[in-house]
Amino acid sequence: FYGLPFEVNEMISKEGVKDYISSISDLRPRDYQIDAVHDALRYNRKLLISPTASGKTTIFELQMLDCIINKKQKIIYISPLKALTSEHYKETKRKFSKKFNLKIGISIGDFDSSVKHLENYDVLFMTYEKLDSVIRHSPSWLNDVGLLTIDEIHELGGGRGATLEVLITQIRHSYKQIKILGLSATIGNAKELSNWLGANLIESNYRPVPLENGVFYNNQIYFEDHKEDVSEFAIKNINIASIIIDTIKKNK
Repeated sequence: FYGLPFEVNEMISKEGVKDYISSISDLRPRDYQIDAVHDALRYNRKLLISPTASGKTTIFELQMLDCIINKKQKIIYISPLKALTSEHYKETKRKFSKKFNLKIGISIGDFDSSVKHLENYDVLFMTYEKLDSVIRHSPSWLNDVGLLTIDEIHELGGGRGATLEVLITQIRHSYKQIKILGLSATIGNAKELSNWLGANLIESNYRPVPLENGVFYNNQIYFEDHKEDVSEFAIKNINIASIIIDTIKKNK
């Protein structure tokens, strides 16, 4: 992928398999991942809609390494939550910091703090508001950024929608060299959003673990074609707690 060394693709594939399917027997990328990789070479912006834990992060990682190794560009990842941003920062640093000698940083604190030191990093993890603050300072190093990954991009329709919309508009008009990768598990109006973003839309329903809907009643879960017993516990009238404890005891 991306003309990256074979060991890079192999490492990411193995990590992805461990993360998403708990098996190392199948290192093949999913069809939508291949589509996303190929489209990255043709489109400056793309919107990737796929269920949770289906491998969206792998696409980000491949594009990240392509920008850094092949194009000598910086990367910015943003999400609406400090906790989510921190989680991806820690995981990316664990995987790539030492192995590829990458400088990976995080900035989710005071909106008015200095942004000068951020130029020292190859990959930066931020919240929407932090990047909005950075752009207001117009640091020169933003011209060296090649990819902006926007996680939970469906927030455009939520409470942070205004901030994110302005942020994307500024990037599109002032930093045209920056490619945009939008990620979300679900968007009701994906086509409309991709049109506004001017992005190529890639959708997938692939799930590493099938999703089943059921109704919990009287210590049983009733699914469409079967039912499953849930052990009775001392915890009364707390349905979720009973299901969680039962699931853990079944090693699921």
